[in-house]
Amino acid sequence: MRWTLLLVGLLCASLWAQNELNPGEDERLSQKLTVRAVGLPLRDLLTQLSQRTKVALKVEPAMQEHRACLYAKDKPLHEILSHLAGAFGFHWKREKPSEEAPYQYRLVAPPEEKPQTREGDLREFREKVLVPVCAQLQTPIEARFQQLMQAAEQGRSALSPKELEALMPVYRSVDLHHIAVWYALCQMGEEEWRRLARGEALFFSTRFPNQIAPRAIDDWKAVMREQIKFYEREYGANESRQRQLEKMDSVNELRAMVRYDANEKALKVAYEALADGKQVVLDGSQYASPEISLWSANEPGYQSPNVEPEPPLPAKHPVLSRQLTQFNEPGPHDDWFQWLSELMVQMAEATDAPLTAEYYPLQTDTLIMQDWTNYRPRLPQDWYAFQSLLRGFGYRVRLNDSGWVVIESRQRRYARENDIPHPTLQRWLFKPNRRGVLTFDECAEVAALSSRQRDALYMYIQSFGSLHDLLEGVPYVPAELDFLHGGLLHAQRTLIGFVWERGSTTPSREPEEGILQAMQLYATLKPAQRTQLRAGGIPFSQLTPAQQWLFLLAYTRGNLLTLDDFWLPPDQLQARMQSASIRLVSETRVKDGVRIPADQKPPIRTLEDWKRYHRQVRLEKVPLRFQVWRFELRWGEDKREIALELPLK
Repeated sequence: MRWTLLLVGLLCASLWAQNELNPGEDERLSQKLTVRAVGLPLRDLLTQLSQRTKVALKVEPAMQEHRACLYAKDKPLHEILSHLAGAFGFHWKREKPSEEAPYQYRLVAPPEEKPQTREGDLREFREKVLVPVCAQLQTPIEARFQQLMQAAEQGRSALSPKELEALMPVYRSVDLHHIAVWYALCQMGEEEWRRLARGEALFFSTRFPNQIAPRAIDDWKAVMREQIKFYEREYGANESRQRQLEKMDSVNELRAMVRYDANEKALKVAYEALADGKQVVLDGSQYASPEISLWSANEPGYQSPNVEPEPPLPAKHPVLSRQLTQFNEPGPHDDWFQWLSELMVQMAEATDAPLTAEYYPLQTDTLIMQDWTNYRPRLPQDWYAFQSLLRGFGYRVRLNDSGWVVIESRQRRYARENDIPHPTLQRWLFKPNRRGVLTFDECAEVAALSSRQRDALYMYIQSFGSLHDLLEGVPYVPAELDFLHGGLLHAQRTLIGFVWERGSTTPSREPEEGILQAMQLYATLKPAQRTQLRAGGIPFSQLTPAQQWLFLLAYTRGNLLTLDDFWLPPDQLQARMQSASIRLVSETRVKDGVRIPADQKPPIRTLEDWKRYHRQVRLEKVPLRFQVWRFELRWGEDKREIALELPLK
């Protein structure tokens, strides 16, 4: 009986969904329209359609920034709306505000599964990831090396997915940066797991055998020794490698930090190797890692995002075989984030194919593999050739039963996590006369993005990396060259500092570690707190626990374990915290810069002009003004400063 009721419910829901756009009950849906939309946010697209048709069309707030491409020629409104929803995996919900009012329609997403709790995330990690690794730690490390060597000799392609999955715990157990962490996690009791779920950061050391088993040091040295032997085989033995072995043998303590980040649903860790209380430096590298993700509930197995299969296009289809012969590229002052969406719509126009597409300019890993010189399509091209180009940018093409071309993301979930609202990008990078010149508060907005969003933005910038060859010898990107890529190159030296945990932010490219966390802390402050920060500063005790954590990350430049105070008795640690504070000061500096003279012959108006004549361009020096923002972080008697230098218009 229960299953019968369930089937009836599903059938009713299906019929209800099919009738939401019923022109028989709402004749306004029969209106025929011609629509051309290029990468428009759903909010703006539906607003335009509402104004044209007098049909109230709405979209849920969480979905309104998703961008769509739409091309339809003399098509009924209900057909346009139906295919638009289908491209995103959404559906329409019909509403009637009152008995007299006409129907209105809301675009909604299918219900998601109930999000898992912190305890559930950690339980999943323990059962699926930790238990197999702990079992491997009971095996002599030489046996684990042997198992990995045998797999390497076979080659990755010769191993089945199950065999690769079985090797993952072995690989994790010999990961140089996480050996101490794995030993600590395997020894944790239930009380520690409860503290972790509450958001506490836990610190461990081999000085205390109940925290990290001393055997972890032996494993760490064994991995280091294998690594040095590999370099000797590849590049030969020398005195430097002998010194590394001696320093490695002096290591007598490993430290680890573990915490659960509820915002990113990730287990964050750090580690440090010490010799008699001093951080070990091998081959110029400090063996201490900044806080990084060990495991994420969103990517539980270090698996690549699931890529949905691409259905084959019907061969020799009369519409799909038509060709685009000319592509009108975005101009020097247009939004180059839209170039691919413009190509999609121009392709539909040229082939007279009704089109609906979801568009995410910051797709996942695909953009870094591209280069701006490959963006131009090879013309003439039909839909079969276009399919290959789109695949390289994470999209798939299909022809539905109604004859519409539908373009969808092959990694929709990840593309949406990466996406940055279009108005935000416009505000950051396409400001009139200030393209790419970010304000301090805008930098805080960038820093507050998720790591996925920051990485996606960086990958997009890097795809234009070959443009830097054209700027050789130019210390700054002059405002006259903003056409190079909508201000992105101008902003890159600022943005890079907010992409990597330990990136560079200053024009000299000297690392200013900790700026990301300092700006993230600033982004969480309310206006009154920001005023207090610029005045006398904010005591550590007035910060929330999350803000205190960002303070510590900024103060230690991301290497939390370098702060020995975490091993002080609680009362002494509390006293240090009471004397801590953060303050923000700023000053204006003037530096030498360059610009293109107004009488430059021939004039430089486009990228092609610059490529053709840039070696002949005479750049004249001009003074440039910069605002230097400096965070002053006090901890006990110590003070550290972190600076961010931004150009002024």
